[in-house]
Amino acid sequence: MAISANLELTVDLPQDATDVPAQMSADNDNFKKIDDWAGNVALKAKSEYFTISSWTEVENKAPYKYSATVTATTPIGDDTQVELVNSDAISFATYGFAIAGVSGQDITIYSIAQPTSEINLRIDIGG
Repeated sequence: MAISANLELTVDLPQDATDVPAQMSADNDNFKKIDDWAGNVALKAKSEYFTISSWTEVENKAPYKYSATVTATTPIGDDTQVELVNSDAISFATYGFAIAGVSGQDITIYSIAQPTSEINLRIDIGG
């Protein structure tokens, strides 16, 4: 990034880690456009892995009958995407895992049946 004496700004904007940076220039009237663009750049999601061995019975949440809560370390804001990744097709088909809700750093997972062994789940946060 460079700022010239007449307050023109040149910023290198790589599109991908392997791309050659593209250049754009802006005068004072275009600083807001650059700020808007920078504020909307999505960060790559971070994957967190959880091993769940304890499930709690829930009522009136059909077809779900059990829940477990995990605590994420990646910061979760109001607009942060939180996605449960199907990394085990058999377990997901058997138990129908889904995110029930997010409160602060706590993520509640629903299951239609109580797993009989430890379950390893991947949750992507951010993006």
